[in-house]
Amino acid sequence: MAGIVGGDALDLQINGVFQRVKGEFTITYGGLKNSAVLGSDARVHGFKAEATPWMIKGKITDSDITDVANDIFDIRNATITLITPTGKAVQLVNATYTGDRTGTTAEGELDIEFTGETGLEVL
Repeated sequence: MAGIVGGDALDLQINGVFQRVKGEFTITYGGLKNSAVLGSDARVHGFKAEATPWMIKGKITDSDITDVANDIFDIRNATITLITPTGKAVQLVNATYTGDRTGTTAEGELDIEFTGETGLEVL
């Protein structure tokens, strides 16, 4: 991901095309998540590890040039890049749209969620 430069704003690219983002985004860093295993005596009996996929969630603004069904909701095998205002970038590889297929009309918001087969973080 050489050449990625952060600015004063949050940037989201879907296959290299910038989207109009709104508000904050949530990043789920893939890997193993440890969870407690509780016994019937309400004590922790151990821990188990569960796989967690790489995900990016947030809101974008719909526009008159975005075909929501084809350009967003039906995306598969895409490269999703989120660049934070601090310059950190998170990239999902072979990502698929996994969110609900909903939007709002007042401000033209689309809630989006992508899950990647793999991901990486660039500081």
